[in-house]
Amino acid sequence: MNPASLAPARLYRLHSPERAAQGESNRFSVASSGGRSLSGEWQILEGPPAAELVDGADVEVLVISPALAGEPRWQHASERWLEAVGLHPVVSVRQNELQATYRANRMVLISPQPYSDSAVEAVVEFAYHEHELCEIESEIARGWATVEADVPLVYEINRAASRENQEIGQRVAHVLRLRIRHARSEPYLTGTPRRFSSTVIGLVEKLQEATHSAERAETADGQIEVQEYVYELASQRLGEHRHARAGVIIELIIVALLAAEVILLLVRRG
Repeated sequence: MNPASLAPARLYRLHSPERAAQGESNRFSVASSGGRSLSGEWQILEGPPAAELVDGADVEVLVISPALAGEPRWQHASERWLEAVGLHPVVSVRQNELQATYRANRMVLISPQPYSDSAVEAVVEFAYHEHELCEIESEIARGWATVEADVPLVYEINRAASRENQEIGQRVAHVLRLRIRHARSEPYLTGTPRRFSSTVIGLVEKLQEATHSAERAETADGQIEVQEYVYELASQRLGEHRHARAGVIIELIIVALLAAEVILLLVRRG
């Protein structure tokens, strides 16, 4: 991660590859996360962080030492910082000297220096993929009405003929992108890389258990599969309709050519 681990208070802001900031002097990255390079910036804090949300930050992790965590000023500031994300469930777990409190896309990690680097890397990975799972769940939920409206495409040829193929193609592409995002994040929601110490692994496992990430990832997998199946059948039906329509057009052209040939023959004989 970064050699700033000796500082008693640091703030890490994580950006997805699409939003990664350029030119920041204090940068960190997690290169092995789901086949993607997660990156962001860090800063050493002289005092408690401002509670306001930051545009462009997918995940924020506040790391403080046990000594600071025991000060009322930092306790109250950390609570306000977490509350700023809105009405979301709060998850708090402890593993030996490590303690993590997670809410939406913000996490407070209390960590002594010996665990600091690996603990930050582990919770950054978890927080990013947990946040990604929440986004996937939201997109699946928003898409059900559209999927249900498209079900008749599976068995009604007239409805299929009245729809724009490009529109269905865009929906198929959207479901495939959901599948790719889910496949990238699922390993980090159902298991923990063995490169971390047993204490850090235990902390992440407790976070996974408290957020029910494995069960939710399995549910999301099944829901994506249903949407894939609907659009697979719809695409097949549309393809059959296109081929049938093309066949009819070809037959009409052949009939027209034969009719023209017959008319020419009659004219010549006349």
